[in-house]
Amino acid sequence: MSEKKDYDSVLVGWTDEPRMNDGEFSSISFRLKDSDLKEALDSYVSQPDAEGKGGGYVKFTCFKSKSGKYFTRVLNPNSKQYKDYKESKAAESSSGGDLPF
Repeated sequence: MSEKKDYDSVLVGWTDEPRMNDGEFSSISFRLKDSDLKEALDSYVSQPDAEGKGGGYVKFTCFKSKSGKYFTRVLNPNSKQYKDYKESKAAESSSGGDLPF
């Protein structure tokens, strides 16, 4: 049996093939339905950190899969994987906070 993987992001919308200019990457675009955009704004907005900094963002990432197809994902700041990542980053920074460099 294969193990089910959990991710910290969700696939959304439609991603177009990248545009090239003189053989070099120029840009890539993606489209969302209004319902997808509303869901992203309702569910995936980042919260400020403990100091009240940051927050209020929805992070989209366009990427190419191993099969060569392009996708867009939105970070889910409420996922267990993302929360675990943030906790490990906080633990790293607090354990090395007294280093002079």
